[in-house]
Amino acid sequence: MKLQLFLIFCSLAINVVFCDEEIIFTPDSYVPPPDRHPRIVGGVNTTIDEVPYIISMRYCNPLTDTCGHRCGGSIINHNTVLTAGHCVDRTIIPEQIWVRAGSDLRNQGGQLIPVRRIIIHPEYERTQLFNDIAILKLTASFRFNSRVMPIGLPPRGMSIRKGTPLLVSGWGALLWQGSSPERLQKVYVPYVPNEECARIYGNIRVTSLCAGREGVDACQGDSGGPLVYKNFVVGVVSGGSFCAFDGFPGTYARTSEFLGFIGQAMSM
Repeated sequence: MKLQLFLIFCSLAINVVFCDEEIIFTPDSYVPPPDRHPRIVGGVNTTIDEVPYIISMRYCNPLTDTCGHRCGGSIINHNTVLTAGHCVDRTIIPEQIWVRAGSDLRNQGGQLIPVRRIIIHPEYERTQLFNDIAILKLTASFRFNSRVMPIGLPPRGMSIRKGTPLLVSGWGALLWQGSSPERLQKVYVPYVPNEECARIYGNIRVTSLCAGREGVDACQGDSGGPLVYKNFVVGVVSGGSFCAFDGFPGTYARTSEFLGFIGQAMSM
């Protein structure tokens, strides 16, 4: 893949670019691969200092030499990102994915690091999004500071009460099939117990988590991003029906059910 690097006032260190400019981005021509369940509606602008663990996953198209935001993700250690399986389950290779950390903006600033390995859960099921979780291993380490920090993993069996507000953030669409913002968004979504969620969707496993109500939800472009409670990433944005529609909460991969997989992948 030919990748042009426009390095303006940038420094290069150990295969990682820290730069105030995008590598290459052409918003008029770039069209990311379709996200079958692209999953912030009803939110407000936020700053990366409030959610320093979030990253923008960048897909670089080898045919057009362009890169753009595809999904979100969470920093869980110095060189590891947690995201959704459906964000990377097609004919995507590590060389086509970079992550941007430490910036409020979708397309500029922060730390930009290429991915060296993609690890999808072995029991990921793409049609119904079961076990919708994946790990990205980076070619270099993040430089931790107030804008770039890891988030903790929840304890096994962590319980959450119905209606508890959970924090979701990202650069996803502001409404169903709407435009995506340049600046980072956040919103609190209420927790919906699996029993209630199953009455809506019919097949909700213990490995899934539901949250959201009419007017507040994750949406297109938020997939893979963090759902947070008490400084733990309790969920990974996965699927749902539309965005923020009445009676249709968003669905997430329940992180506490994947601690074994995550721990093993982190050590690779």
